[in-house]
Amino acid sequence: MSENKITLAKWSHRFLAWLIDIILVSVVVHLISYVIFGTSILMIGLENPSFNFDAHFFYFIGFGLLEDIVYLFYWAILEKRSGQSIGKMVLKIKTTDLHGQSISFRDSIVQSFGKTFLLPIDVIVGWIFTNKNRQRLFNKISDTIVIKQFSSDEAEIDYMKD
Repeated sequence: MSENKITLAKWSHRFLAWLIDIILVSVVVHLISYVIFGTSILMIGLENPSFNFDAHFFYFIGFGLLEDIVYLFYWAILEKRSGQSIGKMVLKIKTTDLHGQSISFRDSIVQSFGKTFLLPIDVIVGWIFTNKNRQRLFNKISDTIVIKQFSSDEAEIDYMKD
């Protein structure tokens, strides 16, 4: 029986995929905000200098939370469906379980939560404790990995870094 090779995605590829997703979702959310409210959250203080700072602060925090919830479900839904967000599609990487198979919606939500709300902690703890499989903390909790390529017709798994 030959070994099944899973090539773990580089941290740099994962970061670039995340950055593409952040920019894409941010642009879409701010365009929707502009259409609905007639302004983007980024322009409120510039358009109305007499805008109440406290109200602006709470609007910004509320909008930020709403934007984070959009990120959470964007990643959770796409990565459950195909293992790939748009950024991951561009970089040809994919989120899978430890055996290279599709992940559950629960695991998708868990691993997405870390990169949405706790990314610095998620990555640093992952680098320190789970670097063998290049997992963030929430990848470890959800038993997920990010891979570059996978051949599903073989049974045993050998993790390699590219």
